[in-house]
Amino acid sequence: MAPQKEDGVTGYVVSKIAESRPAEDAGVQPGWRLVAVAGARCTDHGLDDIQTLLKNVELPAMIVFEKPPTEDFEADERGEEDDDEEFDILDIRADQRRSHADQMSNIDDLPVERNPAGLPEPITSWQDAIGRGYLNKSLLDKLVTAGLKRPTLIQRHA
Repeated sequence: MAPQKEDGVTGYVVSKIAESRPAEDAGVQPGWRLVAVAGARCTDHGLDDIQTLLKNVELPAMIVFEKPPTEDFEADERGEEDDDEEFDILDIRADQRRSHADQMSNIDDLPVERNPAGLPEPITSWQDAIGRGYLNKSLLDKLVTAGLKRPTLIQRHA
């Protein structure tokens, strides 16, 4: 992963992704902006400060990115309508998941009985599943697009 070094670019904006590295495995794309490292917001930090933060973070670390606005979003902001608007049930379902995400905040408190003994520990996040080799970049992209920010209780234990 490498930052953009252009004038006017604040913080850390990804310009390229190295093959077979954690950023590629997680689905990070060029143009995404680094927002937080291990819970510390870094959008207003200089490039050198962010690179130091990334080099010194204790691993594994949660790294949060912000995707750039899409062309459709920019057109909507200008008041333009999309003539090719389609009814997509997957988009509607993704919006429902996003709007009800706060109701899943107690997922860690729900009782789970696991049988047989000796099963692998449940995954805690999509990043955890990627780290264990259960997911690949393409599947992660589809899960995120579908509005699944984190695994459901069943997905965690499957």
